[in-house]
Amino acid sequence: MSPDGYGDPDHEDQVYIGFWGFSPQINNHTAFEEDETGPLQYWIERFYYYALTEPRSVKDALDQASDDLWGKTFDQSILRKEPYYKAWWPGIWNGTHWVNRGYWEGKMNVFGDAEMFVFQPTMTVSASAGGITTPSGTRRYTYGHSEYVIAQTVNPLYHFSHWELNGAYYSGSQSIWIDVNDNYNLQAIFTEPMYLLAIYGGAGGTTDPEPGPYSFPVGTYVNVTAIPDGVNEFDYWILQGNVYYPNPITIQMLGNYDLQPHFIQKYCLTIQGSYGGHTVPSAGKHYYTQGTNVQVTAYLDYPEYFYWSHWNLDGEYYSSNSTVTVTMNSNHTLSPIFTYSPPPVYHDLTLEYFAFYWGQWIYMAGSTSSLPEDNYILTVPSTVYGLDFVCWYYDGAYRDYGQTSITIFLGEDRYFAAIYVPS
Repeated sequence: MSPDGYGDPDHEDQVYIGFWGFSPQINNHTAFEEDETGPLQYWIERFYYYALTEPRSVKDALDQASDDLWGKTFDQSILRKEPYYKAWWPGIWNGTHWVNRGYWEGKMNVFGDAEMFVFQPTMTVSASAGGITTPSGTRRYTYGHSEYVIAQTVNPLYHFSHWELNGAYYSGSQSIWIDVNDNYNLQAIFTEPMYLLAIYGGAGGTTDPEPGPYSFPVGTYVNVTAIPDGVNEFDYWILQGNVYYPNPITIQMLGNYDLQPHFIQKYCLTIQGSYGGHTVPSAGKHYYTQGTNVQVTAYLDYPEYFYWSHWNLDGEYYSSNSTVTVTMNSNHTLSPIFTYSPPPVYHDLTLEYFAFYWGQWIYMAGSTSSLPEDNYILTVPSTVYGLDFVCWYYDGAYRDYGQTSITIFLGEDRYFAAIYVPS
């Protein structure tokens, strides 16, 4: 085994000269910026101490310095971590400006057998919609660097939710310290607030969308339509205790809201038809909101055959007026009653006046009238041309002596004669 602890028979001076020659580069190359101290300064100091002062073999000095700093052997430390990354090289000052500065491939041979890798992890800090971060973007850090990161909202409709590190939840604090021990993707997550619209059902109808709770992003415009059941009628909305009449209604979601439609109950007025006449409104089912006064009028269609009688409401006598008013506080049935009146039958009524004078019948006067079938009163004078009334002659006989007025029923053509004689 070589004194340096490795298999190759390197000479001790070669090891120390080689390492010493690279030590300034180790210091400078691993700085994030040229004016920062490199992260390996302490490790270099420890290595030299163990290698030169104690002294130890190169391998033991490497392991002990690594253990002091990271608690790991040299081969397990970040100095041997792959893949290795580019590190900053400040260049050379030529008296007026720096030259040859830039990034250096971060792997060097510090000893004949040991390779040292310079690991500078990157961290990308970003924000989802609605916010920003400080810092932001992608930066390269020295291993273990602690970075202070702040998330801020830029849209008042959004709020900070949490941090995600490489796609997994990391912290719910808006400002955090994070040790950069690996390549990280750190993102601040902002969420758009969701507000609840609770739509309640109302007696007599429903809504579109249906009653229930709905979540919407802040600022969303939501249209809700009230749909009455059957014959009911939409009346108004109650939104957060206030009355609104438009249907549909449009709500901008700037908070949590309760919305309920109110419907007016309608009652049915059934107007029945009846032969002999008609009504206005016409026969059928008619629906009216509660408390409405409905005027209905009956008209005769055949006045020569029918006459108006009365109204029945819900099976009971209501009014004999042809026009009535019904108050709709419940369902009602209104029936007009027309009475059939058959056309009259006409008969001929013949009335003649005769005098019996000196043994002879003398015709004095007479007439025939066509009259409706009915009861009539026939009246003749008691004296005509100085002759006195004696009796009636009808139905084939002399009747009703001395009665100048008689009541008859004209149910057919009839003949009547008034008989007079000299005084």
